[in-house]
Order: sequence, then C-alpha cells, then structure tokens
Amino acid sequence: MPLRQHAAVRVLIVDDRQTFVDLLQIALECHADIQCVGTASTAAAALELAARTGPDVVIMDIQLGADDGLSTARQIRAQLPATTIVVLSADCDPRWRAGAASAGASRFLTKSGSLKDIVSAIREAKTVPAPGAHARPA
Repeated sequence: MPLRQHAAVRVLIVDDRQTFVDLLQIALECHADIQCVGTASTAAAALELAARTGPDVVIMDIQLGADDGLSTARQIRAQLPATTIVVLSADCDPRWRAGAASAGASRFLTKSGSLKDIVSAIREAKTVPAPGAHARPA
C-alpha cells in the first residue's frame, strides 16, 4: 500500500460504548490535524470500515462486547500494515498490554488516561511507523 500524504491524521474509532465513541469523536474533531473517518462498534464493522477508509490510526477497544478487539486489531494490521493501532482499555492488566503488543498495536492506553494522551498517540502515528511498516511523511 502506498504511503499516504494527508493534511490530517485519519482515525477510525472502534468501541462498543456509544457514548464514549461520540465524546471521543467530538473531542478529536476539535483538532484540525485529526480527521475521524468513521466509528464502529463490532469487529465486522471495524474490518469493513478499515478496508474502505484506509485509516492512518485505529483506536481499538480491547473488548467489543462479544467480539475480541485484539483479534480485530491483528486482522486490520494484516490487511493494512501501515495503519497504526492504538489499543484503549478500561483494564491496565499487564497481560492485556502484552496481548496488544503481540496483536501489532503501537500503543496501549487506558480509558482512565487523558484525552491529551490519545491525541499524542494519534499525532505520533504521523511520524513513527506502525510495527513492520514504512515511515509516513510528516
């Protein structure tokens, strides 16, 4: 897949908590250098949207109701190796962190963290390549 040169970092939000998704989307859209290209609440919707929109970054909840966010992250990375995965979880268990890393996630953030941390992780994706991908131009 060719390297993308977008003015804004293109983000897909994947989480089964609609209120959280709505609030995160609104917060991210306040930043001119971040564009939300879609939201999904299931693994199937995330895979379809990722294939269709080719996001630079996927913000992925670790648990998606009956679906597995880590498995979904792994599938997205296989389809779109230049896409950075940032795993977001309410649980900071070290086993989840290790699982996120093995699924190809570049970052693991907790939902108890700050919006500033999420925005920083998204912006970092513009300059730091996803594991196994080529660097994106700034």
